[in-house]
Parts: sequence; C-alpha cells; structure tokens
Amino acid sequence: MNERSPKIGASVILQYKEKSMLEPLNASYPVLPLRDIVVFPHMIVPLFVGRDKSVRALEEVMADDKQILLSSQIDPGVDDPDSDGIFNTGVLANVLQLLKLPDGTVKVLVEGVADIVFMGPSEFTFPRVIDAIVAGDEIPTKLENGVVITPPGYKEAYKKFIEDGWVSLSCDPEYGGQGMPNTIKTFFDEMLSSASLSFKLYSELSIGAYNCIFHHGNDSIKKKFLPNMVKGTWSGTMCLTEPVCGTDLGLLKTKAVEQSDGTYKLTGQKIFITSGDHDLTENIIHLVLARTPDAPSGTKGISLFLVPKVKVKEDGSLGSRNGVSTNSIESKMGIKGSATCVLNFEEAAGYMIGPKNKGLSSMFTMMNLERIVVGLQGLGLSEIAYQNALNYSKERKQGKSNTSKTKNGADLIIDHADIRRSLLNMKSIIEGERALGFWLAQQTEVSLHHKDNKIKEEASDLVSLMTPVVKSLFTDMGMEITSDAMQIFGGYGYTKDQGIEQLYRDNRITPIYEGTNSIQSIDLVFRKLVNKDRNVIDRYIKSIEEEIKKNNNHPQIKPLAEKLGHYLKIMTNFTIWIEKNMKVSKDDVSAACNDYLKVLGLIALAHSWLKVLGVSYKEMNTNKKFFEDKIQTANFFFKRILPRIDAHYNSAISGTNYIMDFKFN
Repeated sequence: MNERSPKIGASVILQYKEKSMLEPLNASYPVLPLRDIVVFPHMIVPLFVGRDKSVRALEEVMADDKQILLSSQIDPGVDDPDSDGIFNTGVLANVLQLLKLPDGTVKVLVEGVADIVFMGPSEFTFPRVIDAIVAGDEIPTKLENGVVITPPGYKEAYKKFIEDGWVSLSCDPEYGGQGMPNTIKTFFDEMLSSASLSFKLYSELSIGAYNCIFHHGNDSIKKKFLPNMVKGTWSGTMCLTEPVCGTDLGLLKTKAVEQSDGTYKLTGQKIFITSGDHDLTENIIHLVLARTPDAPSGTKGISLFLVPKVKVKEDGSLGSRNGVSTNSIESKMGIKGSATCVLNFEEAAGYMIGPKNKGLSSMFTMMNLERIVVGLQGLGLSEIAYQNALNYSKERKQGKSNTSKTKNGADLIIDHADIRRSLLNMKSIIEGERALGFWLAQQTEVSLHHKDNKIKEEASDLVSLMTPVVKSLFTDMGMEITSDAMQIFGGYGYTKDQGIEQLYRDNRITPIYEGTNSIQSIDLVFRKLVNKDRNVIDRYIKSIEEEIKKNNNHPQIKPLAEKLGHYLKIMTNFTIWIEKNMKVSKDDVSAACNDYLKVLGLIALAHSWLKVLGVSYKEMNTNKKFFEDKIQTANFFFKRILPRIDAHYNSAISGTNYIMDFKFN
C-alpha cells in the first residue's frame, strides 16, 4: 500500500440489487484493513482505528462524503499490510460517525452496503457484486414516457462489457472486430447465458444483426453501420413477427415504400422484439422484414430492411430520431430484465439489405445463427442449475441413505441413490451437449472459411442439419435439467431464496423463441431430411459408423460403440419409415417429427461422447482424475440416457389414426 491512504480503482461489471445502492461510483476508494472482524452488507458496526494511514483514510472519507472499502487482513498481526496481505473480498461501507479520541485514535461507525471483489494481483478493480440476475428479475425493465429503462446496474455492466471487447470477439477486424474463431464465441455464449440470460440478450442480437449486414449489406451500409455495432455503442434487433402472423411470415403486413433517393419508408407494427428498445446504447439498428407495394404475396414477396432508431448522417454521426417508437413492453414469466417490445414503424427511414423480395433468405443468415445460440442458452442455464444443485446436495442433510453409518441425524442428500442418478442425468447431458455444440461451432468455421469449396459445402450442410437439433434438444433438455435441479432443492427450490425457480422461468422461453421446437422438428424432417436426396443425413450416419469402426479394437470403448451402433440402426429404420409415410400419411410424419429430432439429437450426443472417450483414454496419464470423470459420465450416458431412443421410436411409429380421429369436447 502507498504511504497515503490506499486506493482501489473501480472498473469491473457493476451489479445492483437495491435502489439504495444506485449512486454513481467514484474512480477510487480508500481501503481500511480489518484485523479481527468481518463486516457484511446491512451490518452497522463500531470500529476502533489507530493506524495513521487508516485514520487519514477515514478523515478523507468524511471530508469528501465518500464510501470506504473494508477488507480483512490475512495475518492480523501485521501492522502495515500491503495489497497481498488483505483478502480479495470485502464490503463497501458508509461511514456514519467518526469520533476522535484523546489518545489520537478514532471510533468510527460504519454501515456495510455491498459485497465487493478485488480483481488482479497488483492492481485492484471493483465491482459492486450484487447479483444482476436477481436485480433484473426483481426490478424488471419498464417503459416510461416511451423510453425503456433497463434494470439497475445494467447500464454500468454494459459499459464495462463493451469496454472489455466482448461484443467484437468474432467480428471482422476491418470493422474493429477481433477476428476470433466462432468456437471462442461459443465458449463465451454459454458462460454469459449461465451468468444472466436477460443481460446477455441485449448484445446477442447485435451479433446476429452484424452477421446479416456483413454478409448481405453493400459496402456503403457496412462502413456506415458496422463499426459502431462491433464497438457495442450501437445494438441490433431482428423484427419479424407481427400481430397477424407468428411463424407464418407470408402474412406479414409491414409496408416499405421506395423514396427518390433509394431509401425506403416503412410503416407497420412488430411484436415480441427482443431488445427492441433500451437505454444501453446510443442507437439501435433494426433489421425489419417488410413488403414493397409491388411485391408478390407470401414469403416470396418479403424484403429485408435496415431501420435505425436514430438516423445516421453520411459522415456516420447521429441525426434526428427516426419514425420508430415503443408501443409497449411485455410482462413475462421470465427474462424480466430483457425488454421484449411492441414496436411501431411510422414512415421510418430504412435501407434495403440484399436483393428485393429475397429478404427472408437474407434474414435466415441471422436466424440460423441465433437458433444455435438459443441452444447454447439452454446449455448455459442447465450448467448453472446443475452446479447449484450439486453444491446444495453436498450441504443438505435429510434422511438416511441405504448404506448409512450415521447413528444420529441424517445423511447428506448426495448419498442417496436417486439424487446421484438425477445429478448424473444432468451432468452427462450437459457435457455431451457441450461437446456437440463446440463441434458444430467448428463446422460453422469450416463452412465459412475453408479453401476447398466441396468441404465448405459439406460443412454447411451439416450445420443446417444440426441447427434445429441443437436449438431444440438443448432447450428441451434445459427444461428437464432446471426442473430436476429445483426438485433436488425440494421446497426451498420453489422459493425465490435459492434462485433455482428463476432459472426454470428464464429457460422456459428458449424452447419457444427463434422458432418453437415443434417448428424446428418439422423443419428438420420436411426440409432437411429430404435435402439433396437425403445425402446429408446419410453422410452424417456414415461418419458415425466410421467412428464406431475406429473403436473396434479398443476394449473399453468397444461395448459403448456397439451400443451406439444398435441405436444408429434404429434411427436408420426411423428415417426409412418417415420416407415411406411421407407419401402415405403426412399426419403420421408430422406427429413423429419431435420424436425423430430427439432420436437424432441423442445419437449426436452419443457420437460426441464417443469422441470424448477416445481423447480421455489417450490422454489419461496427463490428468487421471479429470479423464476418469469423463469416462464414468460417458458410461452413465450410454446406459441411462441413450436408451430413451427406444421409447421415442416405438411411440412415433404407432401412427396417428387414434390421434386425428379423436373428438375433443
């Protein structure tokens, strides 16, 4: 510490829970090391302080009406601790009273306000670490005088978020991006989803909009809009749905009338627009589907337009407000910190993106990427639910296990077989999904950047095939996992105190938006399965067969590979059944779509686990504990999860006469 009162700079994400904590942060704060006491938020504690530097720090606080950081010393016997001599956690406090005593020491009354974490070995940084997840849920977005106000702490968090460059990870360096592979972004998408899905949604669609403009916008548009979107000072949205049309976009009514300067004026209303308005960025770039007056009916007459919330001048600076306004925001079951808006477009100025009447094709660049990201949301929420359930099961005592040696009292619930089964259900699904998700991210990179066009095309086909699987399977499993996590908490899980019920509520949107999971399964079977005479699915099956053959001589992996081979044959039979019934009864096929998606998804997870096993046995000596964990988890998946295929297949091929002939009263 310095000779003067030590300071800590404020520079990490700031997260709030209570209105009383909304005052602006200072650039730095004096630090008061504590010898033998710990202060927590909401505690009012008297302290006796004798060290000269500490006294000067307190006097400075009182003179400037500041707050002080309280942190305990690692060794209470040290008279003058340096930065390594205090713990990296503590509390931000208000100094209520300061009384100088005759001996030169002071008596001070402090009030703990917020938990803090110090980041870095030599330079401290400061967040008000109060759960943004809770903040966004308890104090959701609100609409005031036509402006959407985000939850407390979101503006500060977002400012730090963009300063650290998280928006620009995979963006092109030409526009200020870091040019990192999509796999890096995939890691980050999962982690940020685990941290706070509501907060994540404000930047997520910006990346989708960036990709759409990058691939389909002209050079002028890209130079004008992309740098600020990459920087994060401007955000993006996707405006598809209208009151008269949900999934059936062929019915949309929003009109776009061309002007003499080549721009368009858009008029219409869009609903369920994630991050449609907020106070985090200077501008919001809306990608809007609309029709020109001469457009043909149906989806063939849809064009795509870029419509900024604030008009942008030719030099890139902001001009006047555009004809875009927020009619209302949705009051939702979950993701309450995310603004879901009804937007009105009233002769709003816009630019056409991509070819006329081909807007849906251009928008799918954004939509397909977003569907993968939504799958990763389900994975991220599953992971944090599992972590919390696991930790709770190691602390909670209830009942006696079948092998209990406890004479008095109860055993930890993790000692109960059913709890362990539930935890391994979660773990084996989550880790299989993670492997599959990152493989898909790699295939996305290949589809975009490989020099061999044939390989690029094959990778693109695989991405197209697996996109609905990742979106649907990961989110459906996410509902199962968050529900099971809540069950492990028992009655406490149903209360708000533990946070598990919020994860369940937040996750419930993921099987719905970006195309419901039912729609994804229909897309998979009716569009993807028959794509290119079924070559894509055949190639994927062949790649799995090759992976199985590769393990014929591996004594530990071979039994599991053979089990996968058994279920692969069932999926092949299922595929043949669909092809036959496509010509006989489309209702039979429609009713089987969801089951087929689940079967393909479980096969894909097992295939991913097979590859993980290959690496685990090969690298066992480098980290035995880690790889043994993977092997045990994989075995559980093959024995307990993969057999679900039997139920899906047998249910699907039972037909639909008894379904379609049923008379609902």
